[in-house]
Amino acid sequence: MKALLFAALVIVYSSDVCADDFSEATALHAKKDYNAAFKKFLKSAEAGNSEAQYMVGEMYWFGEGTKPDLVNAERWFNQANQAGNQKAAEFVKLINVRKKNQEKISYFTTGFDGDAVKLSNFTCEEPVLPQVSKTNAEITGISQAMNKWQTCYQHFVGQLNSVLPVGSVIPAEIERILTEDEMQAARSLMDKTYAEISLNIKNRVEKVQQSYSGWKAETEKFVLANNEKTKREQEMRQKDLDAGVGASRDRMLGKPPADTKR
Repeated sequence: MKALLFAALVIVYSSDVCADDFSEATALHAKKDYNAAFKKFLKSAEAGNSEAQYMVGEMYWFGEGTKPDLVNAERWFNQANQAGNQKAAEFVKLINVRKKNQEKISYFTTGFDGDAVKLSNFTCEEPVLPQVSKTNAEITGISQAMNKWQTCYQHFVGQLNSVLPVGSVIPAEIERILTEDEMQAARSLMDKTYAEISLNIKNRVEKVQQSYSGWKAETEKFVLANNEKTKREQEMRQKDLDAGVGASRDRMLGKPPADTKR
């Protein structure tokens, strides 16, 4: 009888210690003293407290008081789930969803390339610009090609703006299963990728604009010179025409040519 009573006292004492550790851990966690809270929760979890097991899993998940460790998080969530903890059960479901979507998680956190918003997807054909155009047909053709390219480029800019702020293109079902560190990694990678795409486009746009400005200046210079030449030629023809009409009139009137020697 004494032996049985002693065993019962040990069980009650252990349970009290477990409860005390959990209460202290909860208070420490509320104060954001995560390092101390983690140690207390872990001690209580190892003693069999399912709430503490859940909290240890959560702290491993978010990296509170310890380094993020999804393997250990899953282990403690499973233990708490087996003990009937409903919150742990939800995390177990979440982890199973993560396993099915690991390829997508990896894409957004380590392999994102922004392919959906690259200018190449919009088939914006850059116009091939000669140094100068000397025919109306060529000038019209190049002007149309530039207008088409600018319209396509503006569509690209609108598409790029539509994916901002960074991270907005991550599907909601994937964002829901990312850890905070993974979400931060995804945003950082996207920010870098979009910056590279924007810089590349900026350089290409400047190149096209410089070529267009050079072509426009040379073509306008040619057009002005050609118009001036045409004007002079027309004036000469008109002068010759006027001279011919005058000579004909003089002949009809019997007047001698102006340059006839006496």
